[in-house]
Amino acid sequence: MKFFNKLRNKAMSKKRIGKYLAYAVGEIILVVIGILIAVSINDYQKEKSDREELNRILSLVKKDMLNDIKLLKEVLYDFKYNEKLMSKMLDDSINNSEYLYKCYACRYILSEYSTMSINTKGRNLLKTYNRVPIDKRPLVDSINLFYDNYIDHIDMNNQFMKDEIIEFNKYLRDNKTWFKAYFNDGRCNEDCANYFKSQEYLNRITLANAVISDALIPYFESYKIDAEKYIESIDKL
Repeated sequence: MKFFNKLRNKAMSKKRIGKYLAYAVGEIILVVIGILIAVSINDYQKEKSDREELNRILSLVKKDMLNDIKLLKEVLYDFKYNEKLMSKMLDDSINNSEYLYKCYACRYILSEYSTMSINTKGRNLLKTYNRVPIDKRPLVDSINLFYDNYIDHIDMNNQFMKDEIIEFNKYLRDNKTWFKAYFNDGRCNEDCANYFKSQEYLNRITLANAVISDALIPYFESYKIDAEKYIESIDKL
C-alpha cells in the first residue's frame, strides 16, 4: 500500500492523471481480490460444515438400518413359522379336521401379532435436510425414495394385521363362552376346539396368510437387501 501511496502523490504533483488512475484501478483490484478470497474461504467452510452434518445424518440412517436388519431376522423367523403353519392348516390334501382339532399352535395365530416398524429417526432428518452438496444428492434422493416406498406399504399391511387381530379377539370375547379359559389359561374345551377347525376360522387364516405371505414377508426381505446396499454406499463416503 505504501508503494501505491507514493505513486499517487507523485502522479498528483506532476498532474499525471493516467498514473493516478492506474493506482486507483490497482487499489480496486486488490479490494476485489480480497473480497473474492474471503467469499471463497467462507463458501469452503460452509460446504465443509454441510458435508459434516450430512455425514452425521447418514451415520444415523445407517444405525437405523442396522437395527432394522437385526430385528427383521426375528420377525421374518416368526412370519415364516406362521406361514408354514397356516399353509398346513389350509392344505386340503391332509385330514384337516383331525389335525386342526389337535393343533394347539393353530389356535393362537390370530391371538397375537409380532412385527416391527421401520426406524425413521435418521430418515426424518435426511428428508428435511436442505443443504445437501450436489454430488451427494443422487444418493440422498435415492435413500429418501427407498424409505417412502417401504414405509407406506409395510405400515399399511402391519396396520391391517393389527386391526384384524383386534377384531378377531373382540369377536371371540363377545360370542364365545370359552374365551376366558382359552385366553387366560390356554384351555380349550370341545366347543373351542371345534371352532378352530371351522370354515369361519379357516377363512380368517386364509386372509392372514395372504397378507403375511404375499405382502409382509416379501417387503421385509426386499427391505433387508436394499438396506444392506445403502449401508455399503454410506460406508464408502
